[in-house]
Amino acid sequence: MIVLDTNALVFWTLDRDKLTHAAMTAIEEEERLKRVEGLRILPVDDRTWLRNVELDWSHRDPADRTIVATAMLDSSPLVTSDATIRSFYQRAIW
Repeated sequence: MIVLDTNALVFWTLDRDKLTHAAMTAIEEEERLKRVEGLRILPVDDRTWLRNVELDWSHRDPADRTIVATAMLDSSPLVTSDATIRSFYQRAIW
């Protein structure tokens, strides 16, 4: 599984030329390995929300924190153009 930040999802859906080569490769690899035919939206459950509030990160945007928490809980790569997220989460791809 990989996690897509909102910007990566929008670019992948509407304008793939805006994705970097590394981002596109990560998305394509995941599709190939899992034979993804669509998109799965995960709910924010209590486990994810608790990880969100426990993050040792001063970033206050709850959506960004939730996206990072989701990736961390599953030890998944996170595709994002957001430099703030990339500087915090080591497995971020862009």
